[in-house]
Amino acid sequence: MLTYLDSSALVKLFLDEEGSEVVRSWVEQQAPTTCRITWVEARSALARRERDWPHAARVCEEARHALVRRWPQLRVVELTPEIADAAAGFAELYALRAYDAVQLAAAQDVALAVEERVRFGCFDRRLNRAARSLGLELPQGVPT
Repeated sequence: MLTYLDSSALVKLFLDEEGSEVVRSWVEQQAPTTCRITWVEARSALARRERDWPHAARVCEEARHALVRRWPQLRVVELTPEIADAAAGFAELYALRAYDAVQLAAAQDVALAVEERVRFGCFDRRLNRAARSLGLELPQGVPT
């Protein structure tokens, strides 16, 4: 089974927070797949956490370095015109934020291209409901 991680799940690989252990268990056997925009979203999330909790600056810096080291090992889906078009439709259909719609479209693109099941790792309820309606598998431990 292939695991697709959106930004909310990927960040949990590098920070110890609720859900981190379950995400780590999803990717023990293989490198996860994610979209190129996850790079931007993950870096933004770490910077925001550092601004909001200055006492966690060292932890955030270590997490950022771990993300930079791990990124080349991930399977990265590029944002193509086809994925952007699908994302625009998903944003309208499911009332998703723009980058969430891109994550969903990228995951669906992967699911249509591979001959195995795709597990959609995400910690956003609305996005998970949309993913389930498209036939993506939601792992245990995610909000639905």
